[in-house]
Amino acid sequence: MAQASTTAATSNGKARSKATKAQDAISLLKADHEEVAAMFKKFENGRLTSDRRLKLAGEICRALSVHTQIE
Repeated sequence: MAQASTTAATSNGKARSKATKAQDAISLLKADHEEVAAMFKKFENGRLTSDRRLKLAGEICRALSVHTQIE
């Protein structure tokens, strides 16, 4: 009988671990979304030099690439 409760606890621990990982991924995606949105605002405000806009465009592309991999 003790073995069954240990198995249930282990199984339940795995379920919690998966839920925690999913929540971490969701939190990370939300943070990435906010970061990229802020970068787009900077890009679109028109107050950047062309060199800075080019650099920022590269940063946005990299951030979106990471975001896509997380999804």
